[in-house]
Amino acid sequence: MGCWSRRAASPFRPSPPSRRTWTSRPLKPTSCSSFSWWRSPPAWRDWADGSSCSAEGEPVKRSTWVLAILAAAILAAILLWERDRPTTAESEAGRGRILGGLRAEDVRGVDRSGYQPLSLVRTDPDGDSDGSDGPAEGWKLTAPVEDPADGYAVSGFVERLLAARGLRAVDEGARPEDLGLKPPRATWTLRTASGVRVLEVGLPAPLGEGLYVRAEGKSWVLESGMEETLLRPASAFRLRDLLPVGSHEVERVTVRHRDGRTLSFRREPAGGWTVTEPYSDWGASETILTLLDDLCLCPVMDFPELPPEETAREFDSPRTRIEVHGGGKAYAVELGGPAPGGEAAERRVLARCTGRSGVLAVSLNSLKSLDQPPETFRSLEVLRRSVFECDEVLVSGDATVRIVRDDGAGWRFAEPSPPPPGGDAPSLAGALTALKGIRVSDPAEGAPAPKGRAVTVVLRGDVFEERVQVWRDAGATFARPAGRPVRVELDPAGWAKVEAALGKASLGSEGKRP
Repeated sequence: MGCWSRRAASPFRPSPPSRRTWTSRPLKPTSCSSFSWWRSPPAWRDWADGSSCSAEGEPVKRSTWVLAILAAAILAAILLWERDRPTTAESEAGRGRILGGLRAEDVRGVDRSGYQPLSLVRTDPDGDSDGSDGPAEGWKLTAPVEDPADGYAVSGFVERLLAARGLRAVDEGARPEDLGLKPPRATWTLRTASGVRVLEVGLPAPLGEGLYVRAEGKSWVLESGMEETLLRPASAFRLRDLLPVGSHEVERVTVRHRDGRTLSFRREPAGGWTVTEPYSDWGASETILTLLDDLCLCPVMDFPELPPEETAREFDSPRTRIEVHGGGKAYAVELGGPAPGGEAAERRVLARCTGRSGVLAVSLNSLKSLDQPPETFRSLEVLRRSVFECDEVLVSGDATVRIVRDDGAGWRFAEPSPPPPGGDAPSLAGALTALKGIRVSDPAEGAPAPKGRAVTVVLRGDVFEERVQVWRDAGATFARPAGRPVRVELDPAGWAKVEAALGKASLGSEGKRP
């Protein structure tokens, strides 16, 4: 038996030779980001007609995309709706409130009828007063008297009223007469842009449980502490500051005493104060601002009711009259005789103020700065402007030192060149800014001319120039600012810092600085 071999003869007829041909296969998508060769042209037609493909390579029809878009739109609508819904904490906060659904900023006016009628109106139309302009901003009392209201007190009352929660609801079968709600002891009306909300106040509940009230047609028991809040007197809402203007708004003040003493000063546009009576000189800003705070923030301790004839008698010749100009308005405060009530140590006196109704009781302890000697208000400043408000400083004597300020680079020496050995331009600017006096010469002496050689300090800015002369006399260093009627004795330590910053510059006579 033989075996098959390539070399052995085949019993079959050999086939004719042929050439193998290669054909390209059509491209079919098998995933969203890759393709493969495929034999089926219809797959291309599905993809071109708008079909996509799944992760397994199966085509996804257009209807699937439509359903996905609809689902996304529904999800977005749900998210927007949930965003505007109150949170769980907000829902819990509003639950049980007898005047729910109302915000404090929505209240435009508050009225009380029955018990001690009063009326309050909001003076800021947008209801966005934040109290930064003082307690007189935001609200005004129009009844029983017309007077500025304490915005803090009114806002706090409204917020507490809107946050009030019922301890429990009263049975619907309870008689209003038994609850003190027919007629009510007091009726509060909150006026808003969309209408009014009413709260009626009844009698205290038995056993000190609370206070009966009715709101929105439903009766509740509130905590007992709300009775004092709802029945507080109208005076509790009146402004407790003497003046309805802030000290930062005051532009001019004049104080006239019964014995003829007068003190007057004004605020300068460029900053600082000027005393105009009983002398004309720079004013001590800190002392004047303390007086203004005492005056504007003087607490009103009571609102005594006096007969008209007694009021006229008390203020026929007031002990002190204060005229204040500020905030575009003018106010006059008069202090009269002793006020009734209070301890003797309080030193209460009667007062009245333009723009305020009736008579006020204030304490002289809060106004003691009015009795200071006029010289107390004279400034010890040597330079009215700060060095950092100017662009150039000259210190000249036998020689001249000039420093200039470059934007972003600070202070540098412009003269002499090179700078004096040991000189420090930034320290010189700081020392001149901090330079102050320790006492002022007797005004009767005036401002005598410097003895010997003097050093002149000049500050220059875009729209101002300030000049002061400095010299030594009898072991002390004096300064005479231009325009002042007195000379100022300088703090030795302060001028020593100026000398140290000048380095080896020769400014004084005989090569010595004064």
